[in-house]
Amino acid sequence: MAGRTRARETLKLRTVNGLSQNAIARTAHVSENSVQDVLETARKRVVARQARQRVQFDAAGAVARQTASTVFCTQIKK
Repeated sequence: MAGRTRARETLKLRTVNGLSQNAIARTAHVSENSVQDVLETARKRVVARQARQRVQFDAAGAVARQTASTVFCTQIKK
């Protein structure tokens, strides 16, 4: 739990307060490497989440296109 709290605090200091990694390290009493690791992990998670959302969106779009195509072809056959 302490790790999550530290990660949230680090992200808040970076995104909301706009602090540098050095300033965050001094404020949170951790090494700059720890700050860098937290920010890198957060970036990777955001990228992974965006990729999952794109795949889900693409899959939903493919289903919609397939359904529309089926409806269109059915109407032509009648």
